Amino acid sequence: MYFLQCDLDAKDETRRTFGARIHGESDSLNLDYEAEFATQTGSSMGKEIDASMFAAQFGYRSKALPKNMRIWIGFDYASGDRSAEDNKDGTFDQLFPLGHAYLGYIDMVGRKNTLSYSQGVSLQATKRTTVTLALHQFRRARDTDALYNAGGAVAREPGNGLSRKVGNELDLSISHKYSDHVNLLFGLSHLRPDDFIEQTGASESIRFAYAQAVFTY
Repeated sequence: MYFLQCDLDAKDETRRTFGARIHGESDSLNLDYEAEFATQTGSSMGKEIDASMFAAQFGYRSKALPKNMRIWIGFDYASGDRSAEDNKDGTFDQLFPLGHAYLGYIDMVGRKNTLSYSQGVSLQATKRTTVTLALHQFRRARDTDALYNAGGAVAREPGNGLSRKVGNELDLSISHKYSDHVNLLFGLSHLRPDDFIEQTGASESIRFAYAQAVFTY
């Protein structure tokens, strides 16, 4: 378990982030877990900052499952609020966003004004190859706030969108350790838009295929 404090000072904004993370596993229950929480205070453009996030994931392994298989469920929440009716800024700021890390490989959704439910299964098919299938179900935390992408930029303004339902993303990835210095990654992703996207503009499905090679020394 660890605690984190991060201060950000910029023109017209002072943001302080306090957070904690815990992780571990229970051999008797065949469970592993991790949870993270952060809260933000300060001021932005004359408004008082009051934002927070929470994320958790629980994994399960058992002899009843095929060898080297892990099933997991996850939840990710980041507050949102762009209401002009009060003097508060409730939208969580990711500060240092990471692509693909938490909310799917397409990066349509970031950790700002979001509710995400996820389920997945991973299988170590061989000593060097791992196959993962994950489903993410995206919603906006507040219907008055925008949809933000993985980089933190506005992906879709709220406009006439009354629904919080953003869409569902299915990710298939294959990781292969080719050698001690080379790791290969292949994947297919599909995002099906839901009501909010359909209410605010173009709403075609997104399909994404990729291949990656990483060399370390």
